Amino acid sequence: MCYAGQCQTCRRLNELSRLPIIWIEACHSQILSKGYPFPRCSLQELPQERLETLTRRAYRLAQRWLNQYHNVNLDSGRKPSLSSFSSSSSTSPSSLFPNKECKFSVSPSAPIADVRFIEGFEERFLLTVSKGIWSVITIWDVAEALESLSGQGSRNGDSKSTATSYRERRPTTPRKCCEWSPKGGLFTGLTLNSDLESEAKLAVSVAFESGQQIQLMNLSTDGQLSPICSIDVAMKPMTLEGDFIAMSDDLAQTTIYNWKTGDYAILKHLQDQEGVWKQDHCIQVVFAHQSILVVRARSVHLFPQPVLRPASVNAPVYLPIARHTFGWIDGVSVVPPSRIRPEVKAMGTTFPATGGYGGGLEPRHDFDDGYSESASRDSFDLPPPLTLLVRLQSDNPWTADEHSLDLYALMPSADAAVKSISRYDESNESQVRVLNRSHTHQPPPSVLATTPTLTVDADTVIPTLSDASATLSSSSSPPLTIPPPPTPYLFPPILTSRILSIRGSLRCTDVVLGPCRTAVWIRPHDRSLGGLIDDSLNGLTMMGMGGLMGVGSSQNVDGGDSFNNERSKEGLVCAVFPGPLCPSTSHGARMSSSSSSTGSTGSEDWIGGVSTMSVNGGDGEKGERDSDGGVRMMWMNELNNWTTLDYYEAMGRIALGSGDGYVTVLEL
Repeated sequence: MCYAGQCQTCRRLNELSRLPIIWIEACHSQILSKGYPFPRCSLQELPQERLETLTRRAYRLAQRWLNQYHNVNLDSGRKPSLSSFSSSSSTSPSSLFPNKECKFSVSPSAPIADVRFIEGFEERFLLTVSKGIWSVITIWDVAEALESLSGQGSRNGDSKSTATSYRERRPTTPRKCCEWSPKGGLFTGLTLNSDLESEAKLAVSVAFESGQQIQLMNLSTDGQLSPICSIDVAMKPMTLEGDFIAMSDDLAQTTIYNWKTGDYAILKHLQDQEGVWKQDHCIQVVFAHQSILVVRARSVHLFPQPVLRPASVNAPVYLPIARHTFGWIDGVSVVPPSRIRPEVKAMGTTFPATGGYGGGLEPRHDFDDGYSESASRDSFDLPPPLTLLVRLQSDNPWTADEHSLDLYALMPSADAAVKSISRYDESNESQVRVLNRSHTHQPPPSVLATTPTLTVDADTVIPTLSDASATLSSSSSPPLTIPPPPTPYLFPPILTSRILSIRGSLRCTDVVLGPCRTAVWIRPHDRSLGGLIDDSLNGLTMMGMGGLMGVGSSQNVDGGDSFNNERSKEGLVCAVFPGPLCPSTSHGARMSSSSSSTGSTGSEDWIGGVSTMSVNGGDGEKGERDSDGGVRMMWMNELNNWTTLDYYEAMGRIALGSGDGYVTVLEL
């Protein structure tokens, strides 16, 4: 009850609300069952206070994404400072303002080469890589600094005290936990372990004058790094999942290696270019369902799940199951199945092409056995689709056509119902593929009906056994080479959504896609302002995300000084694709009713089955309706010097590194 402006709670009710079972049930019913972002941790092992804090935070974060027009801090009512936003953007219905901003200096003399949020450890740590004369890894504790900005933790949610705390309490600088720098070495690659319980938390490749090596390191609860072992190999670490590390070169080879046992396997595709054009640097390696997806700058290859062999044995070379190319790409982000919470299994698997949300299944990688008992179940449950957010090369100064970021889906194949087992024959050291005929059943009619029929085009190649035989006879690879089995995913990828953007030069071309289908990236400043291309040659310069027409309804379409000033800055853009945080799909009945009453369909247009989104401009009612597409301008950078980006969807945090040695951490 409330008396004299003071709210009071019954003592017994207060004690009841602090029981762990209450918040476990609240988290399951209000967060996990709806697919909202939540850290990958065991609810039963969390202290009650921590569980309550995370549940409240997750609910507030989900509401910020779902509420299209809520532009102020849900906790304190604080509005963003004018130094961070233009006056016009502060009234935009399509903006998503961060609740908190924490900017600190890492190394004034060295640009920031990489920033990474470290999962686990109560979500406290941020890793930065600065490159000066030598490379330096620094671990920061950012949790205390972020909490000091808004005074979160007040159970009663006193908005007055929280708002006052931001204005009166001086924000603290993130605490530096440790630094690690190998003498005379430069970092060439880094990856974090997706298995939160694994001993090795990160792998970093270091180049010395004498050669290259990959260093595996542990991270203690107080943020101290300690080396575990090193691998002498001239490759970059791309993925670390438990004891398995995926290492790739810049040409055609990826090695899967068990760093504890030394067992390994080689994945390799044929190179179709010579000279300098054969460079095809690796961007991401994903341990998918019974396969491994290798994404490179010019190609995407799907390999079968390999069998790891000891170093004393001539390891087999696995050929790709399927290949696709998007052309030259600047960035791509694929959500690994291992980063999706197990509770999402209950949501089932649907197809993104119909606007649904693909649930996640925890994969099981038994590389050493080559066959998992869990895969032998007589079941037709398909794995979740693989979602790829692709950013094509955008800095060609002579290209005036439109630019976009495209969301693709690799759909699971119905042929996955026909179980295939690989068995290694120790007697003659040859690989024999044995089909498990006892599980050769027809999939249910529903699966056949929902699996699209795809036609392989000029950009997609699915090798046959005859192609593999020809490869074996002409290849100089080791003699033990595995022909490609049937693919567990359908190629080519299906284009499901498209976001219009502009072309321009960027130092940070990264795109980050979260498991709940929210994404962030950097939008370049408009290159036409430099005089290289006339506005009349590029329609997107004055529309959609490119022209920032959605940032304020009073923008001058003719290109006034204020409008050109905004277009001259880099921008941090966030987007929400069809999924649990998209209003048009998460609250179907309510949104359908709302749309029918207003006659609004938003800026999400369906053309040929593809959702095309942008932040289109306009005045009055039309401008508000056009902002419903889920693409929002979040932050602007007057210096245009962002160099790296990371996004932790479960906590709503974004880290931006810049060329002047500063890091900015934003929290939604």
